Amino acid sequence: MKTKKRGRVWLGLFFILLGIIGGFLPIIQGWVFILIGITLIFGPKTFKFLKKKVRK
Repeated sequence: MKTKKRGRVWLGLFFILLGIIGGFLPIIQGWVFILIGITLIFGPKTFKFLKKKVRK
């Protein structure tokens, strides 16, 4: 169980890093990867919270 969570955190950090790089490159949409990374690290409830904030 601990290994699975650690893997999700590393994958989330990878996506956040890819999103930061994508902020500088016009080919990759950086914000999409940042949201994926945040969701992987903090869980799906965070995505619902961010979705409500974006709608306002």
